[in-house]
This record gives sequence, structure tokens and C-alpha cells, in this order.
Amino acid sequence: MKKILTICLLLAAMLIATSCGSKKVDVTELALNLVNEGQYAEQLNEVGTEITEKRYGLDSGLIEVCSAYKGTNAVTDEVAVFKTTDTEAVNEKVREYLDNQIKSYESYRPSEVPKLNDAVLYTYNDVVIFCVSEDSDKTQQIISDYTTK
Repeated sequence: MKKILTICLLLAAMLIATSCGSKKVDVTELALNLVNEGQYAEQLNEVGTEITEKRYGLDSGLIEVCSAYKGTNAVTDEVAVFKTTDTEAVNEKVREYLDNQIKSYESYRPSEVPKLNDAVLYTYNDVVIFCVSEDSDKTQQIISDYTTK
């Protein structure tokens, strides 16, 4: 009986320890923080979930919630935050999208390629964050501040 109690206490302690360190991410709030506090060549406009899923080649079953913003096609600036059921699959699709953007802009607007090469792709728990901006260090700081407060 003591062994069972000890095991239960250890399992409870592990559960508490692992759940205390993670902040629940509000996808919409984080995306807005990135849009409002980040640095972009032009104003970003909100893009609907269906269009975003199609643009990234994502199956709607992978996405629980999505918030995305994009500039015009003249620039590569964009923000996309996904709460997902499979972060690995979403990360893979976002990387494919990024590779295609780099190939496209190499001939269309080569001056935009450095931003794409410096894009931020970050996973936090079940959330995938993708951002192309004028200042990726600032983007990373915004994400860090949001996930640790």
C-alpha cells in the first residue's frame, strides 16, 4: 500500500511540475502582439483561416485555431500563429511554404529574400508561430516575453 501511495504522489508531483512551466497561448492575442509590436515594411492585414490553411497547404484537421496577417505581395512580411493537433506536420508545411517563398522571391524581389532567410519559426507546446519581419530579433523577443509572462 505504501508503494502505491508513493507512486501516486510521485506521479502527481511530476504532473504538477510539468504543467506549471507552460503558459496557455491565446493565438489571437499573440498574433496581434506580433503585428502591433513587430517591425514590418507595410501594414499587415488579417487573413481568414481558410485562406491561410490553403496558402500553407494545411489540412483543416491539423488546425484548431489560427490567426494570420499578411502584407501585399510586394513584401514577404507576415504573421501566422496556429494552435495545432500536430506541431510536427504544421512545422513541415510551414517550412515547405517558406522554401517556396524564397524560390519565388529570388526572381521576383530578391531584396525580400534576406527577410525570408531570417524568418522565425517557433513551436511552443501545441502552438506553431511563423513570422517574417524587418527584425527577427524583435519578433523572438515578443514571443519570449509573451510565453514567459
